[in-house]
Amino acid sequence: MATIRKIQKDGGLPDYYYVMPNQDRIDIMVVRSKNSGNKYTCILPAPHGSRTFDKMNEMRDYFDEHFES
Repeated sequence: MATIRKIQKDGGLPDYYYVMPNQDRIDIMVVRSKNSGNKYTCILPAPHGSRTFDKMNEMRDYFDEHFES
C-alpha cells in the first residue's frame, strides 16, 4: 500500500509526498477550498503527467495500481 507522508510547513497546513519503490519522491500540493473540498495535485513520471485527485484515498489507490508491486 502506498505510504503518503506529511510535509509540515511553517505557519500553514501540510502538503504531502510519496516515495516510489525506486526511491523517487513525488511532491503533492494540496489546494484547500471550503466550497469544493481539497484537491491533491502531483507531477508524476512519464507517461502519467500531472494529475489532480479529489480525495486522498483516490490518489492512494492510483499510486497502488500504477507504482506499487
